[in-house]
Amino acid sequence: MIRLLRTTGLITAVCFTTAATLAAVTKHETDVFGKWLAWQQIYNDRNIADVANNLDDTFLNNFRDHYQKNIPLLKNLTPLLATITNNLVQEDGYLLAPPLTQEMHENLRYLYEQIENNMPAFVDSLLASGLADKKNAASEQEAHYDATIEKYKAFSRMLFAQPDAFKENEYLFAFGNRLFEYCFSEKTFPHYQRILTTEKYYPVARFLNAIIWYQLVGDGWKHWHADALRSLKEKAAQGNEIVYLAGGTDVYHLLRNGIYDITVIDPFLPTQARYYSEGWDYLTSEQALGDEIRFGPACNSIKMKCVEFQATDPFYSKLSNGNILTLKKSVVTWHVFDRDNHQIGHVIFHRRPVAQEDFAYNPTKTFVMSYDELTFIAVPDMLNGWNIDPTKLDGTTEIFVKQNRRPVDKNMLCNIRIASMLNMSDLRFINLGSDPT
Repeated sequence: MIRLLRTTGLITAVCFTTAATLAAVTKHETDVFGKWLAWQQIYNDRNIADVANNLDDTFLNNFRDHYQKNIPLLKNLTPLLATITNNLVQEDGYLLAPPLTQEMHENLRYLYEQIENNMPAFVDSLLASGLADKKNAASEQEAHYDATIEKYKAFSRMLFAQPDAFKENEYLFAFGNRLFEYCFSEKTFPHYQRILTTEKYYPVARFLNAIIWYQLVGDGWKHWHADALRSLKEKAAQGNEIVYLAGGTDVYHLLRNGIYDITVIDPFLPTQARYYSEGWDYLTSEQALGDEIRFGPACNSIKMKCVEFQATDPFYSKLSNGNILTLKKSVVTWHVFDRDNHQIGHVIFHRRPVAQEDFAYNPTKTFVMSYDELTFIAVPDMLNGWNIDPTKLDGTTEIFVKQNRRPVDKNMLCNIRIASMLNMSDLRFINLGSDPT
């Protein structure tokens, strides 16, 4: 993915157009937001300790199936798997046949309880159980980061093996959330920092970073956490405008949840078209003036009508490949109407980069971002950050994250910044944001 590094440009002129100047077209929600309908899942939070309630022969069979599919990837995790399975997995073979032994049941139950209630203890258990084995550490030093990510993805799927794929993905999404909170929350960040800066613990650090990256970015970038949507709905019901920073065209599930006052601030880089819904340029174009988008019963039969387009100065986007794009700032306003044609809100698209002042404290606004974009406001410029300084944010700053069950505060953003620098200087593994390089 090509990422924005820095932009400049001041507003000096405005081209103003109203809806009356162009012929109107009516589209269906699937014409514009079909991609999000097809791609996005909404995952509920799950109590990780509950996995222990279903540790039976069916679990063991699914655990074995995941292992058999990934034996070459998992060969260097044999010491860890031997500990978890009470030596049912060994260097010279494995015996993962029913019935599930009491020893393996207890080992797994203990790990799930630690994940839910004491993540530092879980991380320490990984260390004690052989994850930082010298053979595994040496292989990661030589391997491409993709192989390391695939290895830990395979291991985590074994850990949460379920007969139902959606349920398994919900547990993994919850696992990614727990790891994120452990890594960057004020209370547990020092424990993660020690793992991140101690060479013999590097395999554990890579495991943590790989699972957070994959669950919240690599696969999770497109999905919503149900708790995030519920919180945003509550804020909207209190009269707050939802400001979706770097949100692209990802407003469908906000609308579906009855959130109708939305402002999106995003440069809409043409280099990132595959990360927007189809027709993203339509939603931000003067050509949409007067057009309507009609939604079905799942969205309360609302409609959106494009009523205003403003174009201003160009801005310049330096990309991570060194190229510079010249784009025009614009503001496109869509009004939202209920089935009786009463206006109930608006969706406003600002085509421009996110800026420091966008994070200024405002009690009538609630901020939301996707996790990968969140990291780019936390990391410094040298890591392709967006020239945002999290230390300058108000101490009460709260940003809801699309993939996270809980909002992120200023302290967590600063910890992400510290961790990204330590990763660059010490661990030298994948960055924490959407570009794994």
